[in-house]
Amino acid sequence: MSKVIISNQSEEEADKEGILQMVEAILKEEKREELLSIALLGEHDMKELNRKHRGASYVPEELSFQEVGGGLGELLLCPSQIRRNAVKYGITEEQEFKGAIVHGLLHLLGYDHEGTQEQAKRMEERERHYLSGL
Repeated sequence: MSKVIISNQSEEEADKEGILQMVEAILKEEKREELLSIALLGEHDMKELNRKHRGASYVPEELSFQEVGGGLGELLLCPSQIRRNAVKYGITEEQEFKGAIVHGLLHLLGYDHEGTQEQAKRMEERERHYLSGL
């Protein structure tokens, strides 16, 4: 069984148990058992990390960093940005949270949408698969 650590460092409330159940279900299906850290951060921290690691100056919903030398990595989520995007896209906060979690987790599992068209298609298929079952 995977070990998942969730830390809420944002000022937003979040369903940590729901996040844990979703992530564990995906990791079980993917047959992965590495340690995973999930942190919920505020906008300032997310924007700074995005600038530092990606050279972008906006607040992202999620960032993912693969672990070097063990563990799956770290998934960073920004609840306030996720909530804003839910309104923007006309969907529920829960749907947008699930989408951000699945997207970031798939990156940590080695899926990529910025490479070839085949890679992007494979990742999109996995996203649809997990989002339809959660």
